[in-house]
Amino acid sequence: MDAQTRFRTQLVGALPAIVHYFDELDLAATIDELVPWEGDIPLGTLVEVLVANRLLQPKALFRIGPWAQSAALTDYYGLTPEQLNDDRLGRALERLAAHAETIQAALVLKAIDRFGLDVTQVHYDLTTVELYGAYESEQLEGQPPPAPKPTYGRTKSGRKHVKQIQLGLDVTGDGGVPVGHLALDGNAAEVTSHLDNLKLLARTLPRASSCTSPTPNSTPRRTC
Repeated sequence: MDAQTRFRTQLVGALPAIVHYFDELDLAATIDELVPWEGDIPLGTLVEVLVANRLLQPKALFRIGPWAQSAALTDYYGLTPEQLNDDRLGRALERLAAHAETIQAALVLKAIDRFGLDVTQVHYDLTTVELYGAYESEQLEGQPPPAPKPTYGRTKSGRKHVKQIQLGLDVTGDGGVPVGHLALDGNAAEVTSHLDNLKLLARTLPRASSCTSPTPNSTPRRTC
């Protein structure tokens, strides 16, 4: 009788580097501390899986479970592909959206502290995300309209037949590291977004009085 050997191939890729940055930012623990969650799998774990998928090989929500198994994420987190179903991941995204600003502020401050980011100069610009298909939304009485609203606007590509949303992005002046963002309607004017962006930065970034002083053996730089 011939013996048969079975192999299971996993494409790990850049996962070790990504997980290292998760640990440096204390991503999962920060989210679990800030956001209430009733699920049987910690919300922070689900977020790390979703972020890893976006960075490595973006998939639709219903395909993330099998992908996570092939990328060794299920083994790393002690999960099964079935636990990473689209219903659970969708509920996680909805909960994240409700606490997005709080999460962003906490993680940006952690990144500034951990990596010594210089935020004395921040660059701001808009980019667009073009969409295809129907994006109808129903506004509930007494509730603000959903944002960002997909609609026709001046696209960066010049296409006039597609809807879009816009993303205002703040990056550090010394290295282009993202430290903030605004989700905007597809037809929002850039000039009117600056005030909201400045308010966001004021809520997120530390004041000058809380600047970190360099130690004697460190490279002089201000992180404020």
